Amino acid sequence: MRQPSDVTIPAGQSSIAVTVTPIDDQLIEPAETVILTLQGNPTTYLVGTPSTATVTIADDTPNTVTLVATDATAAEPGADTGLFTITRTGPTTFPLTVYFTRGGTASFGSDYQTIGGSVSMAAGQSSIAVTVTPIDDQLIEPAETVILTLQANPTTYLVGTPSTATVTIVDDE
Repeated sequence: MRQPSDVTIPAGQSSIAVTVTPIDDQLIEPAETVILTLQGNPTTYLVGTPSTATVTIADDTPNTVTLVATDATAAEPGADTGLFTITRTGPTTFPLTVYFTRGGTASFGSDYQTIGGSVSMAAGQSSIAVTVTPIDDQLIEPAETVILTLQANPTTYLVGTPSTATVTIVDDE
């Protein structure tokens, strides 16, 4: 965005500093630049070389989210739950919604209670739990898995490692 302005070099000085003050936002973004270009004024001065200067604004520390199975085994009939933990590093001064996909051999709604495709962390919160609650389906079956995989959201967080975790549901029949 172009914002023309005037700068006056005081009498007796040969230069003046022009300060660029970044404004912190909640976006994760690449480095941005501010380019200052001198404009000539033929009645008072000529523009020499170099006539432009660039300041690069680096983004502050972004949020990085990771995922682990903090209780990797669950069992029917549902009292023994499994647990995923999603953790963010970086600023916690704003709420953060983290998206993930579900997979594995277990079916949500019939093998375990439904887990949504996202969780929201409140401002100040650095981790959140996602509970896997098995449903006793009365079927004799092998152990089944619930796999969560973090999804990137490049405008608000980065996905770190580990980004996938598994909880195994053990059958009680």
